[in-house]
Amino acid sequence: MKSKLSVALAAGACVLGVSPAIALSVTNNPGTTVTSVPGAVVFDDFDSVVDTTIGTITGGVVKGPASGGPGSPVATGNFIYADGALGAALNVTVTMTEPVSYVGFAWGTPDFFNELDVYDGSTLLGSFTGLDALGNPDYFDIHAGPGEAITQLVMSSTFAGPSGCCFETDNYSAIPASAVPGPIAGAGLPGLIFAGGGLLGWWRRRQKIA
Repeated sequence: MKSKLSVALAAGACVLGVSPAIALSVTNNPGTTVTSVPGAVVFDDFDSVVDTTIGTITGGVVKGPASGGPGSPVATGNFIYADGALGAALNVTVTMTEPVSYVGFAWGTPDFFNELDVYDGSTLLGSFTGLDALGNPDYFDIHAGPGEAITQLVMSSTFAGPSGCCFETDNYSAIPASAVPGPIAGAGLPGLIFAGGGLLGWWRRRQKIA
């Protein structure tokens, strides 16, 4: 009986020690500039919508469709782009106010030197380039996997100089954290602790009966 309990507790310890694999996934919507994901809302279109309760966008260059110079319009109205001419100084950083399970944006004129990095805190969940976009424009949907959350996006152009421009984006959307159901009671570490306590109680009752 004692050996069975030791095996069961050891198995529980193994579960606690396992690190889940990163399961980030993306979907493409070639030729579209708006999200089609149920429950998602636009939080910044650089025109009339700026909802900082969902996320904030810093860096880069915001410009209008008829401004001239570098960068090609993504959709109607203003857009933002990252420019490799000044390196990280002109990266675009999207910071979610609360971790989200989904975020998306319209990606214009995808180039191989466009780089997108997706983070959960300090953990890099995945990196993508313009080669991962399927159209011009392409609405790029990013979905966190089980146990993951998206906290930040960083857009950069990896070429320096005029040839490194531009990584154009627009119409950022996300599923607000408030719209995602909370964790089920008893799930995760607390659930394992309760389960371990129940197993220990069962073993003690069996010992008394024996």
